[in-house]
Amino acid sequence: MPTIAGNKCFIPFLLGENESIADSVGTNTDNDSGEAFAEAIMASAKCRILISKEVISFIETAYFEGKGNQNYSIPVFDYGDVNCLYIPFIVLSQKGMYRTDRLLVIRK
Repeated sequence: MPTIAGNKCFIPFLLGENESIADSVGTNTDNDSGEAFAEAIMASAKCRILISKEVISFIETAYFEGKGNQNYSIPVFDYGDVNCLYIPFIVLSQKGMYRTDRLLVIRK
């Protein structure tokens, strides 16, 4: 369940906690071409998160918190009754750069 504090909503992102996704894109492959192929596939694959407007009516911005004040901004689209967030799977392999276990949504 989302946790709301003022205009910030913290949404658990269980897929970001899954180590096997990060490992499948990481540097665990034996050759550079295999690693490059895996990164290309993961760069084109996206996860869609749908958030009902009954929960959050208007999303100003959404992001993964970054280390060193470098957040990863997540695009937000209006689909009528829901907001849709698109997250590339390649971002999940960058656990050292971003906190991928939760989404931070700023609402208006």
